[in-house]
Amino acid sequence: MKEFIKRVVHRFFALVFFVIYFPVLIFSQDTTDGIVWEPPIQLTDTSYSAYMPKIALSGDDTIHVTWGGGKLRIPYASSIDGGINWNLKDLIIDTVTYPYPFLSNLIVAQDQNVYMFSANEPMSQTTLPRETRMHKSTNGGISWSLPFIIGDDSSGGLFSANINKDTLVLVYSPEKNGYSKKPMMIVSTDAGETWQKRPDTLDGWTRTALTPGTLHLVRDVFTNGAQEKLYLRSTDLGSTWEKAETLSTVDGKFAIEHCIASNKFVIQSPIFVAWRDAIACDGMVGCTIISRETYNNGNDWTSPEILTEEPRGYNPSAAISDDGATAVAWTSELLFVNDHVVSRIRKHPDSSWSSIVDHTPTSRVGEVPQVAITSRAVHLVWTQSVGEGSNEKFCTFYRRGIFLTTNVREEKNNIPDGYSLSQNYPNPFNPSTKLSFVISHSSLVSVKVYDVFGREVTALVNEKKQPGRYEVEWTPSTSSGQLLSSGVYFIRMNAGTYFSTIKAILMK
Repeated sequence: MKEFIKRVVHRFFALVFFVIYFPVLIFSQDTTDGIVWEPPIQLTDTSYSAYMPKIALSGDDTIHVTWGGGKLRIPYASSIDGGINWNLKDLIIDTVTYPYPFLSNLIVAQDQNVYMFSANEPMSQTTLPRETRMHKSTNGGISWSLPFIIGDDSSGGLFSANINKDTLVLVYSPEKNGYSKKPMMIVSTDAGETWQKRPDTLDGWTRTALTPGTLHLVRDVFTNGAQEKLYLRSTDLGSTWEKAETLSTVDGKFAIEHCIASNKFVIQSPIFVAWRDAIACDGMVGCTIISRETYNNGNDWTSPEILTEEPRGYNPSAAISDDGATAVAWTSELLFVNDHVVSRIRKHPDSSWSSIVDHTPTSRVGEVPQVAITSRAVHLVWTQSVGEGSNEKFCTFYRRGIFLTTNVREEKNNIPDGYSLSQNYPNPFNPSTKLSFVISHSSLVSVKVYDVFGREVTALVNEKKQPGRYEVEWTPSTSSGQLLSSGVYFIRMNAGTYFSTIKAILMK
């Protein structure tokens, strides 16, 4: 009798759980083309308006976000678990030394080094100049340096920023007598300690991408009276430029608001460029998003591809993962009334694009998205209106899309620059987890698991590997096949002189 009652009670609670949580599980996520889009997360409240968020990744699981606004401070949000939990803070709390808001922010990251660039906006009653400043964190965003001035111009705004190891590239708009001048580029090869200005050869909407040994740039150029998109590349960090090629069709219609993306670790990384083009419309608002790509360092480009289903797109943003997955997001004017944030994903250069996903279906205004992507997930931030009338504020939102399947393959065609071991995913995990590593030279590679006492649990890899990117799956057990208990384990990679350790948590 007791056993019967016990079974009835268990079934009752199981039914209650199903009734309460099953609708949440079904309707809180959106699965499109093998990507599970989780519910959006509102990162900012309505105590002020937040504009134009920017996003950067450290590996696969650490996310850095900033945005304009934030009253007199520089806002910063970070997640160390792939976007599940977030920590928010202001990088400036001293409003006496820094009595002006910072409204134009850019952020870049590589490994534990994170750089925040900001252009301040002096208050109207002051005569303070507009300055470009930089914060630096060497521990993944936990602590930051005080902001210090870079460049000797009064800055009217920031265009783009790139990082590759200790090399940094920043494009900004100098200001004189209250007017912005042609964009200027400054570079640092010592992790931001010193900066050098490059020749004034830029123009208009300038955006850059940095791959090992090559700086790629797309800027505005006027041809036959119409604004077009010009690609250039440099092997000396912008001192000289070569391979000038007009990417947009010279048809007398404007081409504006472009973005450029690459994989900063791969020498022959794909270069992806997208822009807003008037090929399908005559006005300035809500036009076609067109893209082109190159797979041989800018020597040859694919034919133009239209990404929008209807000519109502602007402000594109793009990103490329280590294994070639590409994400594009833009603002779409649905029915010429509301601005919505939409995206398309392509898991591999040989794959087709996903359907267009609307991330702001209930918002009156959703705009200026920024996107980042890894081999496992897509990360998207944007500005969205909250409230109505006098209570309306603009807030920063975040959304993650998780790939249902991960292609396990060895990337040998694109030779990576350097060695790296990525954090395992998922983490915590049960029953299995995956991790990836990159090697740039033929090496004897060892990837082993240790317990908290330093005892070797199992060897995941112990053989010579050729240059490339590799992925391995671990189902926890010892070398003898014994199942492991819940707890913390350490995965250590050794390749040549390279050593790296990550922490994995098994939770049963």
